[in-house]
Amino acid sequence: MRIVKESIKDFQHHYEVLLLSADLAERVQAKLVRIAPNTSIHGFRPGKAPLMAVKRFYEGSVRSEEVETLISEAVKKLVTDSKARPQRDPRVAILSDTKDGITISVDFAVLPAAATALEDFSTLRLERLVPEIKDKDVDDRLAQLRKTHQGWKEAPAPYKAKKGDLIVADVSTKSSKKTLNKNKAKDLSFVIGAGRFVEDFEKHFIGTSAGDRLSFSVVPPKHTSDKRSVNATVQYSALVKQVYVTTTFDSDEDLVKDLGFDSVAACREEIKKHIDAEYRKISSDHLKQILLDTLSERHVFTVPQNMEDAEFAEIWRGVAQDNKQALEKISQKELDKLHADCRKIANKRVRLGLLLSEIGQRFKITVTQQEVDEKIAHIAMERDAQNAKKLYEYYQRDRQAVTTARAAIFEDKIVAHIVAQAKVSERKVSPKEMEEIVHKETSLKKKEKNPPKTSKAKKKEQL
Repeated sequence: MRIVKESIKDFQHHYEVLLLSADLAERVQAKLVRIAPNTSIHGFRPGKAPLMAVKRFYEGSVRSEEVETLISEAVKKLVTDSKARPQRDPRVAILSDTKDGITISVDFAVLPAAATALEDFSTLRLERLVPEIKDKDVDDRLAQLRKTHQGWKEAPAPYKAKKGDLIVADVSTKSSKKTLNKNKAKDLSFVIGAGRFVEDFEKHFIGTSAGDRLSFSVVPPKHTSDKRSVNATVQYSALVKQVYVTTTFDSDEDLVKDLGFDSVAACREEIKKHIDAEYRKISSDHLKQILLDTLSERHVFTVPQNMEDAEFAEIWRGVAQDNKQALEKISQKELDKLHADCRKIANKRVRLGLLLSEIGQRFKITVTQQEVDEKIAHIAMERDAQNAKKLYEYYQRDRQAVTTARAAIFEDKIVAHIVAQAKVSERKVSPKEMEEIVHKETSLKKKEKNPPKTSKAKKKEQL
């Protein structure tokens, strides 16, 4: 090959390369000789066709294959000779195919050398906050439960149910449309007015008592997800089995019994474990953020302009959506400052992304599909435990959700890898102290991490 044009500017490499006709012809001829003994051509015994016949039948396809091979080898050599790592696969285009040879263009953007120069992680000094849970913390959480936990007490007939009461009933349905099946549900429970079912269904149970039987019809709303139900009338028959009203707890014994514990001591132990897990998660997130900030501060380098521009565009899109009206009224000076702030954030995010990518590649850190599936299942369970399966299936089909989950796992594994090598000291703190430390450090870093807001938006928030 022969490089006929070369341009390197701001991490962008552009080449125009001539793949010589003589080299291509030599490769094609060698390939034809190599495959001739294995060819079958009509009129000749297998493998006995003369080379001219093989050439007539196979030269076109062999030439195409060898052109691809030559291009691949040329691109590989250009990347190797650049002594840099491309951001993504090089872009290749054929410019011409003449008697002199095939001219191709090769374009790729490379990573900054500084992004691949990692420090010795054993020199890092980090501090992990360790939650120290005391009896008072458990007392406070138990007191909070007494205020917020909603218990249920059965209200026998003739008590009549009202909005906010819990109904347990056997319900059967029959639709005016034959395409819909009959359904029966035993011990169906719901709170009147909570919105688990459509309002027209729940309202019929207001004023009912345990033992009552009722029949009523409901027309499903037009926006129902089941298109078969549109314009259908559903006939319901129900037997109210129990009615429950909310109740408060006068003692810890009554409260823990309703929560499913055998004793106050067992409940307190579980609460202590829950608080400990909650604050260890806060501590873990805090350590991770401190580490990422430290990496960003220690690795300052010029990033590819195209990457910074793309990140800036994404950040500015969010700022524009959050401050749509305010941006129309602010001065040019403030607009320029917002642009500059967003540029700083974009630069930091790109640098950190390049660093994490390099660390992952250097230490062969990967994410398996099983890990992604488990992460998505965990997110689905956290957001809606009752419909976790449907939510999980939805996220599985959402490419953005899968990408986000994979990125979060990748980042966590990189952090764990670095922390394992760093010198980490521990400091015991109470939950309140941990909250104060994290809040203080978060407030100091907030402007660096999040897109800024206009002064008008800030005033609106204060109001």
